[in-house]
Amino acid sequence: MYHTEGTLVVRTVYGRNGPFSVGTLSLDLGEFVVKDKRLEQFDDGEYEGHFTLAHIGPSCYLSNGRMVVELRAKLFDFRLDVQGPIDEAADIEVAEPDDDEPESKASPAVESPAQPEATVTETPSPVVVEEEGDDEAADATLFGPLWPAIRDAKPGDRVKLDSSTPRPRLKQQVARIGPNGLGWTFDFTPQEWVKPTHH
Repeated sequence: MYHTEGTLVVRTVYGRNGPFSVGTLSLDLGEFVVKDKRLEQFDDGEYEGHFTLAHIGPSCYLSNGRMVVELRAKLFDFRLDVQGPIDEAADIEVAEPDDDEPESKASPAVESPAQPEATVTETPSPVVVEEEGDDEAADATLFGPLWPAIRDAKPGDRVKLDSSTPRPRLKQQVARIGPNGLGWTFDFTPQEWVKPTHH
């Protein structure tokens, strides 16, 4: 494991399977591509922080009839401190995320002053919400064991989504819990969702 400080630039890229988030990690060692499901929760931007790398190595993919080789960093853990604007002038080319690659372990937890920490296991099937009137049942299916903590949360309570959830389902959870859904806000430093005081 290698521990270091650096800058992570998160961007949303549009591929054949829809939008997904990728990162470019700038360290004293060089610049590396990061593909990690946890990035789906972050807004596009530049983040300063502390990173623990599990692996750095080459990765390749085919794009428009040519082979692209990139240096990829596999994050074991990271803690972000500062967010800034993204440089829109820089254009990057990336391959679709490979959900078959094992992601680093992250223990999802629900935190509240009155609740103990809870570990959950998600089912991998994506959820489709068809009827507006049945939001409670759809949310229970989408969030699984996390739903009671989200439903019963008081203002200021925090929830950490399970980053081992398959990417399509994690994206649905982020869309639902976020500002355009249930109105929670993402605190990128501890990587937790916070229930606002006004909702």
